[in-house]
Amino acid sequence: MMHLMGSLGSSALDRLTATRREEGNPPPEVEEMLWMIGVFWDETDEEYFSVDTVLNDIEAETIKKYSNTADLDN
Repeated sequence: MMHLMGSLGSSALDRLTATRREEGNPPPEVEEMLWMIGVFWDETDEEYFSVDTVLNDIEAETIKKYSNTADLDN
């Protein structure tokens, strides 16, 4: 399921965010389903985000910061 949200990208999260802003909080069972696939509401930015996307971003930044191409040659 996490891969599904990654492939849907930000457009699905944007639609979820727009719907919540227009209609208010979703029913508890919908919120629970979103949690199960790693999608949460950010109270500060007032938007949905995917934990999978956050983790992928952190991983990419960590690899970029700590990788040393000289080590790959040996």
